[in-house]
Amino acid sequence: MNVDFSLFRKTRLIWKKRSPIQTVYVYQKGSVRYMRFASESWQGALDMKNKEKLLFPYQRFFLAYRAWMPNVRSFLSLGVGTGTAIRSIRRLHPDARIVGVDLDEAVLEAAVKYFECPCDQQTELHAMHGRAFLESTAERFDLVFLDTYDSFSIPKSMRTVQSFQSIYQVLQENGLLVVNVIGTLKGPMDSPFKTTLKTVQEVFPDVWVLPVSRWSRFEQNILLIARKRKPGDFLSDVPVHEDSLSPEVAKLVHQIYSESIPTEDIQAEYD
Repeated sequence: MNVDFSLFRKTRLIWKKRSPIQTVYVYQKGSVRYMRFASESWQGALDMKNKEKLLFPYQRFFLAYRAWMPNVRSFLSLGVGTGTAIRSIRRLHPDARIVGVDLDEAVLEAAVKYFECPCDQQTELHAMHGRAFLESTAERFDLVFLDTYDSFSIPKSMRTVQSFQSIYQVLQENGLLVVNVIGTLKGPMDSPFKTTLKTVQEVFPDVWVLPVSRWSRFEQNILLIARKRKPGDFLSDVPVHEDSLSPEVAKLVHQIYSESIPTEDIQAEYD
């Protein structure tokens, strides 16, 4: 019988830093390192013995972007955390230009020092507000990942029509936006998710919904995949690149939510 002895190891604090925004903690249990903010939930993790392993389901589901965009030349991560998305892009697209933006400089410090977030000539990390970056940059990106959280929701400043318009402007034609939302697809608690969906749909003509589980009435990570369509393009029934459908990607695409999500009575959010 194989025994996972890491289950019996204690979680130990290996780094702590108080910033003007929050206190950032790095813990380790066995071979796994975690980041968390004060009393909030885990922000990310890295298995030091298996660094390519994605420990959180939504991080694995993020890789579904390859069904639409098998080749990424430029990537913007709004919210860095442990740098998992940045590591994944660097591993899969070694020559990609990468920019990571996080409000808290302490988070960026921990990501580089303890979670091997890339910090090379092709990668820039900025400690600033996401909206400020979007409104000041002249760069254009193939892929943008919005993964910013204030406690348990995307900060309002990053989830309004105006913020998604700013993201739309920095995308290349046919570029993709992936938004990490925590919510429920159905039931009495589905309003926050539907509001975010409605808001994204106000800006992007093509939006796909990718939940990490089939339990539509339970809170979970739900990815919204939105495409900046070329003028005159139409929505294809099969929006994927066939050459990108490895078994791993095909399995993720199969999880795209196919049921109708009514948002007619939902109001989009504005600044």
